[in-house]
Amino acid sequence: MKPIHKLKSHKTFTLICLLCFATLMTPDVGAYELAAYRWPTASAIFHVDIPGEDGLWNDAFESAMYQWSVNTSFEYYIVRETYSNPCREDDERNGVGFAASDCGDAWGQNTLAVTHIWYVGDTITETDIVFNANQHWDVYSGPWSYSSNDFTRIAIHELGHALGLNHENSGIDSIMASYAGDIYLPQEDDIAGVAAIYGTPDTTYYRDWDGDGYGDTYSPYTTANRPSGYVINDWDCNDNDDTIHPGAAETRHDGIDQDCDGADVTNSKRTQVAKLYVASFNRAPADAGIEYWTNSSFTIEMIGKSFFDQPETQTLYPAENTDTEFVQAIFNNLFNRDPLQAGLVYWVQALANGVPRYVMIEAVKNGAAGTDLIIMENKAEVGLYHANLGLSAGNFYLYDITEDAATVEAAKQEVYDLYRQTID
Repeated sequence: MKPIHKLKSHKTFTLICLLCFATLMTPDVGAYELAAYRWPTASAIFHVDIPGEDGLWNDAFESAMYQWSVNTSFEYYIVRETYSNPCREDDERNGVGFAASDCGDAWGQNTLAVTHIWYVGDTITETDIVFNANQHWDVYSGPWSYSSNDFTRIAIHELGHALGLNHENSGIDSIMASYAGDIYLPQEDDIAGVAAIYGTPDTTYYRDWDGDGYGDTYSPYTTANRPSGYVINDWDCNDNDDTIHPGAAETRHDGIDQDCDGADVTNSKRTQVAKLYVASFNRAPADAGIEYWTNSSFTIEMIGKSFFDQPETQTLYPAENTDTEFVQAIFNNLFNRDPLQAGLVYWVQALANGVPRYVMIEAVKNGAAGTDLIIMENKAEVGLYHANLGLSAGNFYLYDITEDAATVEAAKQEVYDLYRQTID
């Protein structure tokens, strides 16, 4: 990992002055570094009400908390819409926010954030996280951007300090390195460090069939110790080919998504968003909607989750539906048919294994082939035609489009007639 921006060491304050110089505890195994203090229980509550960006920072911070809770025995909890000033140490609340200074001190060069930790003896009593408001921030995953700092991965780093981890600079992959970079989630060494403090939970691992270091979402196994052939992530989009995985070199114009970002390099984000409209709503996107999502920093997966939470999607996929009914609804909305029995069993089992429903919609969409793929491409083509004409109405449904090119042309004619009505 190439260092890009340096993170300032977190500050430690104490209510007992004699303990101001906390020592590090060197672990027997692992490269992780532990602080000399911890929470009395494996949990902490943050009060989060970060203004700006229509709640983006609040959502990203909650996502960062989740990344620690999902893979360790430590649980972060959130209290929304309750502000706790991170520069006030005596309010007995864990707070977070942006500030033009580090609680009155000047920010160091390239300093992105600081965690203030208060403790008595070896017990943490309060933590507060301050983000440098003078820096440019955004929310994204993947490679580090020179133009903006990823709020989520810095929040994950600082929350690691807040639960008792120190900087790890031995060179091993770690979200706790002093320098921000391409790592955007807690790594195995980070998780081992939390286990050294708070104990080891049962962890879900994923089978890595092709041995490329990335696991198969649909082959989870929960246990306290990682079995051979399993990894902790489920990021592989094709676990039968070790040349296809996140970070792999993308081959242009071959129709294959080598780097698992949701599209081949020739398949634009705009097209992918149009397909999400098909999968989530089975209708054409409005011009303003597709423009917003295409130009946003959200990944296709993040957009898919947002779509799934909308009332319109919940009407198509009611929460009370069984897993079987849910899978059947996906196939009918996408491909105008019920799934074959073998496919139905496969997808229902994936849901039973813990795959979220919003991920399932994306997975079925990405797995389309043959006639199904043609139908979905045809629906997306009509959807893009609708958006490209600048139409704003969001009720042009795509139920009648099949693999027959004539249905595409008929639908486009209907769209064009709507367009003419708007300019006549």
